[in-house]
Amino acid sequence: MSKKMNVRQLLSLCLLCGITLLGIACKKDDKATPTVEQAKVTGLSMMLSSDQKGIQDVNVLFKDATGLGGKTSPNVITLDANTIYTGTLALEDATQSPAKVVTTDYQVTFQVASADATFSMSGQEVQITTRAASTGSNGMLHVELKQGSQVQKVSFPLMVRQ
Repeated sequence: MSKKMNVRQLLSLCLLCGITLLGIACKKDDKATPTVEQAKVTGLSMMLSSDQKGIQDVNVLFKDATGLGGKTSPNVITLDANTIYTGTLALEDATQSPAKVVTTDYQVTFQVASADATFSMSGQEVQITTRAASTGSNGMLHVELKQGSQVQKVSFPLMVRQ
């Protein structure tokens, strides 16, 4: 009978060791998964021009070392009515050394409020089409910068002049 007890004890011990090893092998890694560091947009520039005679080029520049998210530029973007502008958009992350252009890291969308203009973007090229001149107060251009689940927004006062 003692042999039966020894066999039972040995089987129980083996079963206990197997369960313990299985638990250790299946244990999740407690180390935090490293997160991918997302760029911080600290500067936005648009260089725009038109083929129409007498129309001036427009350069838009807004920088803030703490990031552009949620900010409104104090500079008004002034465009001529009934004009098509083309140009480039550049987003910069100056928190890196040296500063890095991060435009291709973001999906950029534009929304215009209270001004007769449309903005579109393909790659880094921007196209703006204006129609009627603004009356009364300035409109607003809202730029949304999306990278993964991170969304930053920056706004610009916008005037379409005659």
